[in-house]
Parts: sequence; structure tokens; C-alpha cells
Amino acid sequence: MTHPASAPPAPPAATRRSGRGIAAGLALAVAAGVVGYGLFTVSPAPAVGALTPPPMDEGITGHDFTNATLQPFGSPDPVTLVDGVALNPGMEEIGVGYHIAQGPVFADIDADADLDAAMLMMWSPAAGATTYSLYVWTWDDGAVAQVPRQLDPGYRGLLTDLAATGTAFTVARTMHADLSGHEQTDTVTVGLSGEDLVLTDPMSAVAPCLTDPAGPPGAAVAENVPPLTAPHAEAAPADVPRDAAVTTVESDYDGDGWVVAAIRSGDVVHACGWVPIAAVGN
Repeated sequence: MTHPASAPPAPPAATRRSGRGIAAGLALAVAAGVVGYGLFTVSPAPAVGALTPPPMDEGITGHDFTNATLQPFGSPDPVTLVDGVALNPGMEEIGVGYHIAQGPVFADIDADADLDAAMLMMWSPAAGATTYSLYVWTWDDGAVAQVPRQLDPGYRGLLTDLAATGTAFTVARTMHADLSGHEQTDTVTVGLSGEDLVLTDPMSAVAPCLTDPAGPPGAAVAENVPPLTAPHAEAAPADVPRDAAVTTVESDYDGDGWVVAAIRSGDVVHACGWVPIAAVGN
């Protein structure tokens, strides 16, 4: 979400990465009782009758999120909440600024056996649509660490019903297509891959991914360029079913060299991911 200083059930435990993040990848390997796929690993299911201890609270539930400092992705300026809000100077009476919409809730999103946190934030402008973002923090070395990128549903989108599932967070996401007025609502499961928030099952970017029936057709993406779950070369690849096409959803509006692309078969969008602008139209 950029503004002035804005799926299906959780995958089974066997799809989590060993250590941090979630499992995905390619070259099969077996080592020390763990099945690996390239850079990502799949932990074997526990034996029947084995007990998995619940994640520990090493301090994150005691963190004061109502007075936390947030770093909106793409903004140079942090935002400090006071009693759950951060209002623009001179606009306090009309409530312009950030507000906690829901949370925090707690789950072990990075699979390191201690709790992490998520919170829904709402940006209320002086004019225009209210926008929403999901912020996530991990607990590392005795302190909270914010995951850099947030999940947002796009302009005039909506996030509600934030919940913890043990190893992930779920949230109801409504996305709105401006030209056609089409809306899409689904419940998505949010996981972690390295330091990137991702949607799981299928593996997908957290960026808004709603094609607009009234808009222009997306541009084709080069066949040898896999969409990634975050806009950097080290991000995990999104799931691309056999014979699916990849077309752009929007332009590079922020000038960072990456665009969101839909992975689709006809009118069915399976997932979305980021592709470099150089791969578009080739």
C-alpha cells in the first residue's frame, strides 16, 4: 500500500520449511532425515502419536503494539502509533491517519518454535477510499522485527477477519477492479519465505492480483521468466501450473522495475507473482 506518510486453508505442517519460511523448490535431495527441494526444504510429517509442542511465547505477546513504530513499505518515514492511532497533525478531529483495525494475533509464522505477531492497519484519508494493510512481526534475538513488505488488497480493497492458525495467519481479502466494478473476496493464508510474506497453496505473491474485465488485456511475460513471490531476484517462485499463461496485472507504477503478473488459465487466475519489467512483452 502506498499513500502519504497505506486461499484456501493453511497448508499442512509438512509443507513448512525446516527452520524459517515455507517449502517450495526444485532439485530433490535427502539429507539428515529431511527431504529438500533446492533452497527450500520439506520437513517429514511427525510419527503417528508424536506430539508437536506449541510455540513458546518468548516475549512478543508483551510487546506494546498499540504504541509500536511501523515502517510502511515504500515510504521513507516510519509511523509511530499512540494508543493505536497515528493521526496527521492538524487533522486529528477528522481522524486522518493510521488506525489499528484488528489484532495483534499470534502464530509461529517462521517455524522457529516461538510466536510471531500480525496486525491489520487502516489508513483513513481526508478524501478517497480507506485502505488496509496486514503487518507482520517476527520475534528474533529477544526483540520484534517487522517483515518489510505488507499484504494489501489494493485501492478500495478490504481486509477483515484476521486469525492465527498456529503456523500462519489468515485474513479475508476483498479486491476491487476499478473499471468494471468487479469485486473478488477470498480468505487467504499468509506464510513467510525468507523475509518475504507470501500466500500459500498455491504459492503466490501478497500483491493485489485482480484482473479487470473492463481493462486492457495484460501484456505477455517471457516464457522463461518465472513469477516470483516478491520483487527481488532472491524471492521464491510462485506456482505456475502446466500450460498456464502469465500476463501483467498492472504497470510499473512505482518505478521499481517490477510488475505484478497473473498466472492464469483462461479466466481462472491461479496465483500471482512479480516479474521484472524487462521480461514484459518479450
